Amino acid sequence: MRCIICNSKMDPKKIETVNIDVCPKCEGVWLDEGELEKLAGLDPKSARELKCTVCDIPMSTKMINDVEIDYCQICLSIWLDKGELEKLSGINPKTGRKNILFEYMNTHYYKKDGKYIRK
Repeated sequence: MRCIICNSKMDPKKIETVNIDVCPKCEGVWLDEGELEKLAGLDPKSARELKCTVCDIPMSTKMINDVEIDYCQICLSIWLDKGELEKLSGINPKTGRKNILFEYMNTHYYKKDGKYIRK
């Protein structure tokens, strides 16, 4: 197997019970399907695919402060599982006042005419 970045020959390496491929030049790592889940101790069969109820396309996932959110790349709708809204809306210890969700919105959106628009 060749590296997709620098075209070097990948070196096979075994981590626990998982065989991965590592590039000796750029140090990139190639993982086959399910290998990341195995390394993280997750059950790959437990993964779910959510569809956006607005756009009817599979939703993507993103980690924000140790909370996995599901979001639509088209309409930017977000699904939060039980307890995730509470985790995201907690007080930020750095500022003492802004919550994580507020910071996320201000980082990725700007407000115009009362509506949030993606930056």
